[in-house]
Amino acid sequence: MKILIIGTPRQATLNIGSNGLGRHVYDYIGKFVEKGDEVTALLHPDSKLQWNSVRKLSFVDELSSVAYIKSFVKFNSFDIVIDNSHFHLLSKLYHDENLPVINFIHDEECDYTPPNTLIGNEHQKKKYKTGKIIKTGIIFKKYKVHLDKQDYYCFCAKMEYRKGYDIAQKVSQKMGIKTIFAGPRVPWQKEAPEQVDNWIGEISGHSKFCDFVGNAKAIFCPSRSDAGGLVLWEASALGTPVLTTSDSGAKHNVIHGKTGYIAENFDDLCEYTKKINFLDPSTVRNEAAKKWDLDINFEETYNIVSEFKQGLRW
Repeated sequence: MKILIIGTPRQATLNIGSNGLGRHVYDYIGKFVEKGDEVTALLHPDSKLQWNSVRKLSFVDELSSVAYIKSFVKFNSFDIVIDNSHFHLLSKLYHDENLPVINFIHDEECDYTPPNTLIGNEHQKKKYKTGKIIKTGIIFKKYKVHLDKQDYYCFCAKMEYRKGYDIAQKVSQKMGIKTIFAGPRVPWQKEAPEQVDNWIGEISGHSKFCDFVGNAKAIFCPSRSDAGGLVLWEASALGTPVLTTSDSGAKHNVIHGKTGYIAENFDDLCEYTKKINFLDPSTVRNEAAKKWDLDINFEETYNIVSEFKQGLRW
C-alpha cells in the first residue's frame, strides 16, 4: 500500500520520550515498513526515524501544511492517510475526496472528526459513530517484566491538571504511601511540580523509564480528560498495575482486577491501593499482552486497513 502518516505537529515523533502519540506513530511506521509498504511521513521537524526507505517531510504552520497536504495527497494518490495531526481544515478534504482515514489516538477535547474513518480508540466510539474500531497497542518485547517491586508508587505523565497529578498526591497523603512523580513541566501550568512531595522531573531514556515504572508497586493515572494513555500499556508490559478512574478514556486501557483497578470515585481509588499486592507482575503483563501487544494485533489491523481502503476511491 501507499501510505501517508501524519504525526502530531506539536512534538517530535521519536521512539523515546514523553510524547506518547509520537512514539505510537513511530511504532506504526516501523510496522508498515516491515510489510514492504511505501510510507511517507509528515512530522515535526525534530522527528527522527531509523528507516531510510521512509520519505520524511516536515510541518510548517497549520494553514500552509493543510494546503500542502491537500495538493500532495491528491498528486500521490495514497491508499490510506493515517492522520494524527488534529488539523480541522483537513476534514473537508477527506470528505470531498472520499479518502480513507485512520486515527489511532484522538484527544478527548478535540472536536475534529473526519469521515471515512477507522479508529483505534474505544473512548471515541460515540463521537465516531460510523468509525470501526481497530486494535492498537505497543511492542511488548521492548519491555521486560519487573518482578521485584520496590516500596513506592509512581506517577509518570505531563505535570498538568488534566492528568490528575493532584489526585494522586491526595490519595498518597491519605493512605500514607510514597509516590514519586515524574514528567515534564508544562508552560501553561508552571506551578504543578511544586505542589507534589516527590517530583524528579522528566525521565530521559527508555531504560531509566522502565526501571522507574517497572520497579513501582503501581502507577497512578487518575486522568480527568485523556482519550487513553500509552504509559498505561507500558506499565502493564513491565508488570506494574495501573490505578485509574472511570472519568476518562484511560479506563479502556486497564483490565479491571487483572492489570489494575478502575475507581469510580476518590475513596475507591484509595481502597484499591490496598489491593495492589494481590496482582502478580507476570499475570499483569500476560493479560495486557493478549489485548495490547502490537506484534499480535498488527496482522488483524493490517487486514482491516487493506479491506477498508478498497471501498473508497479518489
